[in-house]
Amino acid sequence: MEVDLQKLITPESVATYSGASIAVWAITNTLRTLLNWNSRWPAFLSSMLVSFMGSYIVNNTLNDVVVLFISFINGCLLYLSSLGLQTQTGKSLEPIQTGATSEPTGAKEFGKEKVEWRTPW
Repeated sequence: MEVDLQKLITPESVATYSGASIAVWAITNTLRTLLNWNSRWPAFLSSMLVSFMGSYIVNNTLNDVVVLFISFINGCLLYLSSLGLQTQTGKSLEPIQTGATSEPTGAKEFGKEKVEWRTPW
């Protein structure tokens, strides 16, 4: 089966919840890797960007307070779903621990360490 690369990500697919979540996930991981920015802010900012762009495309305006509020809520939902996607795919990179540890699982300090593509946010 051949895959048409022009149809993997389309405006119609990004307009769906799952498509927007994948777009946020891809944008965030690309920015984190390129900028070596180990933070949750790229995910939040890209979630807001995708949400507000989607609202603008659908409504042709962002002048309405209700549209802005709904766009913000949708951006928060996109952020959380992308965070869940990243957390689940990032777990495949972590080694399986057989014994008890003194640190809670997932406790990491944010800093200027090298950021891999699918590391947990």
